[in-house]
Amino acid sequence: MVNWLKVFTVFLLLLFFTALGLAIHNDISYSKIMPKAPNAATGQTNQISVNHGHIVFVSDAELRCRHLIQTFSVISICGFGLAVFFNMKYQLFRSK
Repeated sequence: MVNWLKVFTVFLLLLFFTALGLAIHNDISYSKIMPKAPNAATGQTNQISVNHGHIVFVSDAELRCRHLIQTFSVISICGFGLAVFFNMKYQLFRSK
């Protein structure tokens, strides 16, 4: 039982760090690339706050992508908590 639990715990941790990296990359890239004023020609009219309050405008597709990444991040935080719980309850990665 411990072997598959170790694999599952490592998977949850990888999921968490992947989501963390995606969220950071998304915020930084949006703050650098997206326009600071609405651009109706490209459809970038949705205002969002990124990178500690930086206001940019994105299209509907970019907004959906951001919401997907945020949802993935919340789910991965729950997975991280579950991984910590498994490690504390079953002592999966204790030093010898």
